[in-house]
Amino acid sequence: MPRAWEYTALVFADAMSFDDGLKVVAARGEAMQAAAEANPSRAWSVR
Repeated sequence: MPRAWEYTALVFADAMSFDDGLKVVAARGEAMQAAAEANPSRAWSVR
């Protein structure tokens, strides 16, 4: 899955419209949230 900054680059290069970029980033965020809810886990930190 592309990172958010890659969509920014596509918009800047006129390969994607700004509106389409917003839609794609929103859909990506929704998909990531759904995946996180479907696979609950915990994050650990080691000091």
